[in-house]
Amino acid sequence: NNLRVKIVVSRYNSHMHDPKGRQRDLAKRTLTYATMTISVIVLVAVSLFLVLGYSVDRDGQPEQGGLVQFRSFPTGASVHIDGAKQNFTTNNKKNTSPGYHNVAMDLKGYRGWSKNFDLGRGELLWLNALLIPKQITTESAQSFDQLAGTKVSPDKNWIAVVENPSQAKLKIIDIRDEKKPKVTELAIPVITAKPEPGDVFRVVEWDVGSRYILVTHTSGKKTEWLSLDRSDAANTRNISVLKNIAISDAHFVGDSGNLMYIMTDGAVRKIDISDSRQVPKDVAKNVKEFALYRDDRIGYVANTPEGQVVSFYDETEDQTAKVRGFQSTQKNVHTAISNYFNEDYQAISRGTMVEVIKDPLGLRKSFAKFELTSGVKWLYFSASGRFVVAQNGSSLSVYDLERLQNFVFNIPDNPPYRLTSHLKWLDDYHLVSDAGGMLTIFEYDGTNIETIGSISEGFDISLSSNGKRLFYIDKNSKTKKPALQSSVMVIE
Repeated sequence: NNLRVKIVVSRYNSHMHDPKGRQRDLAKRTLTYATMTISVIVLVAVSLFLVLGYSVDRDGQPEQGGLVQFRSFPTGASVHIDGAKQNFTTNNKKNTSPGYHNVAMDLKGYRGWSKNFDLGRGELLWLNALLIPKQITTESAQSFDQLAGTKVSPDKNWIAVVENPSQAKLKIIDIRDEKKPKVTELAIPVITAKPEPGDVFRVVEWDVGSRYILVTHTSGKKTEWLSLDRSDAANTRNISVLKNIAISDAHFVGDSGNLMYIMTDGAVRKIDISDSRQVPKDVAKNVKEFALYRDDRIGYVANTPEGQVVSFYDETEDQTAKVRGFQSTQKNVHTAISNYFNEDYQAISRGTMVEVIKDPLGLRKSFAKFELTSGVKWLYFSASGRFVVAQNGSSLSVYDLERLQNFVFNIPDNPPYRLTSHLKWLDDYHLVSDAGGMLTIFEYDGTNIETIGSISEGFDISLSSNGKRLFYIDKNSKTKKPALQSSVMVIE
């Protein structure tokens, strides 16, 4: 041990008296630290270079492109960019040079998909392909003697069915197992009078929790509104009787089945049917139409002595903003509201024009304007809030809030549009049509049109919650009676 201590001390003394050795060690450490620092800086710079969409062109010059996200359902599709096959399959992403491109996605057993687009510098672009099988297998999941109406729940797990419109009962179809739907019958109690042959029961909507169903019962000139619990028919409440009011329109708020916005004598009110002592206050008066977004925002058109006024109401802030005003004679005044990336938007139509307002409660900034030359009959947003649609019959004008683009087109083959409500969104990017008795799916810009087959007009169309089956109404090929059809959309 003494010897080891002497050696260490000797080396220490030798080092202390060797200035050149200390300088060499200092130089080595400095060089090492400098190399490490420079390496980190270079790696960060390269990563940032790639993240911002930069690449090197053929001349060795830096060029900023955009990031394209390739997504398909089902996944695993091959991707071709401008005809060149990529070394990855969906879902995936790639930095792509700016400019005009064509992308195609292909998956064995499915119809091809392609899209042209113009990519901006630094842009993030999502391409979402819904792949349709080349051969579609369809079977009847449930047959009916007659059929008056259907309504699919928001979670796509349940379908409320009205067979005979004058009978006080519904059928609830459970499609959680899309291969083996289950049917239960639900009686409608607490109506004020025994149904007569001319009476009409109609399903208006589901609550966001997919448990409660808003049903109307019309007998002569009188209509009563009911909140029906699909899991317990005894829990049905007659809203018209509980509140002793004549309701012309109503929508659920939240998932309790108790709260809703109603319109009565032109006034919009929020009511709680579980509170018998509540005195509802008017949110707005002289209302012609209103649209509800989530639980706390309303857009509406009201008739006033000054003309037609379009307003926005935020219950959370308890504030109302008069957004736009028009003459009483102005036609096609409609409004729709939504939220996209935490920004409120209100679309307002007048005649053939549509204006999109950003932050209608605050700045009321004109965000975009577009047109539907045939005039606007319906105005609505996609579920995601990204697209706003103006529709009149088979004519559509769609505006993309993200890419600031407008697309004007007709429903494929321009069939006669006989429905009393607008088209529905199949998902965030695809519209679905039953016009002319043909089931057609197409994208928000009118491209990638896919024909599925024949369909009965006027009933809900929906994918199952997992996207593997498409449910709709058509005549049974053998009995010729209405049937719930189930088409296989994912090959297994």
